[in-house]
Amino acid sequence: MAYPVAMDTHPSLPLELWERTPTEVQAYIWGLEARIVTFEAMVQTLQEQVRTLQEQLNQTSRNSSRPPSSGPPQSPRPRRPRGQRRRGGQPGHPGQTRTLVPVEEVDEGSSSSRSSVRGAMRPYRERMPRRFVIK
Repeated sequence: MAYPVAMDTHPSLPLELWERTPTEVQAYIWGLEARIVTFEAMVQTLQEQVRTLQEQLNQTSRNSSRPPSSGPPQSPRPRRPRGQRRRGGQPGHPGQTRTLVPVEEVDEGSSSSRSSVRGAMRPYRERMPRRFVIK
């Protein structure tokens, strides 16, 4: 900062007011000015540190060379809104069902009752109903 008057005059005070100020007060003001300059330098340094730390904080494994395991956990994706149509076959769509075989073409058949208490202890494969055999 360039001073408009001699170096021993305070820059923000008129010359005649500065000359009327006691020497002890002038020394105190110069001390305060020196502290302000020091604090401004400290603020500048701290702002640089904050900027650096903010950049580090904003880094994730997606925008840096860090491994994915160091990134934050992913939040669950929002669910899609439910559609207007109901589940299952839609109106107007032709159904797909198996046709029944005429009784004359069936060679053998078997049925099992699932409600039998005695059969409840058998393994599941043995309890499954048998299918009809067609030649």
